[in-house]
Amino acid sequence: MITELAIKVNDLSKAFKLYKKPSDMFTEVFLRKPKHQEFWALRNVSFDVKKGEVVGVIGRNGAGKSTLLKILAGTLEKTSGDVLVNGRVTAILELGTGFHPEYSGRENIIMGGMCLGMTKKEIEYRLDEIIEFSELGDFIDQPFKTYSSGMQARLTFSTAISVKPEIMIIDEALAAGDALFAEKCFSRIRDMMNSGATFFFVSHSLGTVYDLCSRCLLLHHGETLYFGETRIAGYKYEQLLAAERDALAKREVQGPRLEVRSIDSQTVAPVVVEEENRLDAEIIEFGMVDAARRPVSTLIMNESYSVLMKIKFNKDIRNMSAGFRVSRETGIEIFGLDSIMKNALVSGKRGEIKTITFSFTCKIALGNYLLGGGIAQVFNDNSFTVLQIIRDVQTLSVSGEQKFAGVFDAGATIRIE
Repeated sequence: MITELAIKVNDLSKAFKLYKKPSDMFTEVFLRKPKHQEFWALRNVSFDVKKGEVVGVIGRNGAGKSTLLKILAGTLEKTSGDVLVNGRVTAILELGTGFHPEYSGRENIIMGGMCLGMTKKEIEYRLDEIIEFSELGDFIDQPFKTYSSGMQARLTFSTAISVKPEIMIIDEALAAGDALFAEKCFSRIRDMMNSGATFFFVSHSLGTVYDLCSRCLLLHHGETLYFGETRIAGYKYEQLLAAERDALAKREVQGPRLEVRSIDSQTVAPVVVEEENRLDAEIIEFGMVDAARRPVSTLIMNESYSVLMKIKFNKDIRNMSAGFRVSRETGIEIFGLDSIMKNALVSGKRGEIKTITFSFTCKIALGNYLLGGGIAQVFNDNSFTVLQIIRDVQTLSVSGEQKFAGVFDAGATIRIE
């Protein structure tokens, strides 16, 4: 039902008029001669956000993320489409939005709070709380223009969350803040999530998106590339970045298009390709084994295991890096290793098959995990071309007795004197 939605967007498009020079705008207005080119920042974007949901927006710079958030916040008009925002909205679109550079931090809290819909009496009641959260007590009566970008981020966020919004729209506002304050902000965001608030935010940090978001929107050149499960959106974004990175280097990216078999011979990606489309090198077997080299999917705490990767070379290749990742089902990477990190690059001749063994002791928290890996050719300038990436090849579970807090045992010790 529509009442269960906080945000609903249908076929949203936004076009901007671009002029080569200012006089072209004058010519178009008064002489009625078209002098502009249309740039579509958004084209036919559709999605919905349920009340209490946290949705992330990712994509390259220029993908249309900020334009979308401005339309949702009501600060920018759409060109076409339908937008429904159901609830009290607070938006942090840019550092210091609505804050006057000449006013002090204290004066800006009052002015900013009133712009967000609070009365002066409400703001004054919460003023000490806002200042305390921002950690700017020693500078609160200094002009806002003297604040660093991190200090501006603190004051902006502290003021915005004091409104206790039903829908909060954030455009990478915490990127300029320090790590400790960002952690404090995310803790507050989680508290607001638990109270039923809806969040819609842009972030370039996939870790943050994986940690907070139930769903994710991936934009590319103003269009929806994917909307749905956060982990899949993150994978598609990583593939997009890898492709564009290699395109800049004017080298062809080779994707995972061949048949890959796990160590226990279960087919993972049975895709048959013609010989002329074969990768320069391909992973033909991949999986987890125990100390006796037997395939396993359940790991026991503190026991030894290995990730085996068998690679076939379809042409002569020098300096190739191989690696693996163990991640949560949400997509957050827990640990992994690339051979280049150990200065162990792999080389092979056409037709040769080599086996790479990554060994470790299981010291990760109890639970379920996913195993993936990949190979890449490394060049003298430290650039690289991705040859193959395989995702979620094997589901792993860890059992046993856990005697540490968190997700990984770092070997901390205790000494009492």
